[in-house]
Amino acid sequence: MPLTNSLSLLCLVTIAAACTSNPIAQETATDGSSSGSGGGTTATTTASTTLGGEDSSSSGVDSLSSTSATASATTADGSGSTAAETGDPECGPSAVCGQPAPAGWFGPAIYSRVVEGDAPACPAEYPSGGPTVLEGYHDPGPALCDCECNLNMMQTCSAYVYGHNNSSCNTYNYSQVTEACSAVSITAYAQFYAYLQNNPSCMQNKMEEFPAPQWDASIKSCKLGDNPTSCGEGGICTPVPGADFEAPVCIYKQGDEACPAGPYSNKVTFFTGVEDSRDCSSCTCGTVAANCDNAVADVYTGTECAGIPTSSLAANGGCVPAVGGSIAMAIDEDSTCPITATPEPTGSIAAVGEFTFCCTG
Repeated sequence: MPLTNSLSLLCLVTIAAACTSNPIAQETATDGSSSGSGGGTTATTTASTTLGGEDSSSSGVDSLSSTSATASATTADGSGSTAAETGDPECGPSAVCGQPAPAGWFGPAIYSRVVEGDAPACPAEYPSGGPTVLEGYHDPGPALCDCECNLNMMQTCSAYVYGHNNSSCNTYNYSQVTEACSAVSITAYAQFYAYLQNNPSCMQNKMEEFPAPQWDASIKSCKLGDNPTSCGEGGICTPVPGADFEAPVCIYKQGDEACPAGPYSNKVTFFTGVEDSRDCSSCTCGTVAANCDNAVADVYTGTECAGIPTSSLAANGGCVPAVGGSIAMAIDEDSTCPITATPEPTGSIAAVGEFTFCCTG
């Protein structure tokens, strides 16, 4: 080949080589543009592949890949990643970009579990008080029922004391006496009479006990303020709960409800109290035959029936020596009243006033 032609061919080859594109730079530019129009996942994948396939000599490629990674982080923040993960300047280091409460729900809110003592105050980030509810109900069981039937002889016996000035007992002063203390002066001798005036009665005494329900804890909730900072795509900045509050952020609604789809998917049920209809059925007593022969009249020195009696006058006995300033009747009730119907527990107790809290993971 002539020298002139050889030189011409060499120039053409050199020019063609100078016009050929860098294949790595071309690939990176394409991925970077799709990063701008595509989702965060695509941008992250492209940046990772590019950074892993080139060394430090491709400085232009590394610079473009770094831009793609930054775009990926910004896009991921819009999908609900935390500020710590994304460095979102809208929410700051102590908040996350969360979701607002769906229609019909309240929140976002946080809650404190109080086993004993006082509940903490709502923090400034969650200033609105939500419902105060109860957790961990323990059924106390039915009512405890019992019955007594007591013989009432005092209203059955009519009693009188006759006071005499001498042992012949032919002159007297008399006074009606009861189980209450009566100021009656006895100067020398006395007689005591008691007789059945009414049929003896049995007084029922129904005993009821209602064990109190027990709870594991009281729950105090606090709701986010009315004007939270917006973030991402339709999100709101949700401050991280403090040490006195549980970690999850929740939404809540009265009733037993299913949690909505989305980040608030962990259901917890609380209650406002109990509905208690527990009771005991009737206690019924039978009848008993009795008389007043066991009655006695106790005579005391003073006027207030204090101390030990100086004399005890048997019912329907003779005239006996006695001196004192007061008298009270007593009856030895050796008869008992039968119980014909024992009370039984009725009704029930149950936790009511359900509140559904749906919380983040």
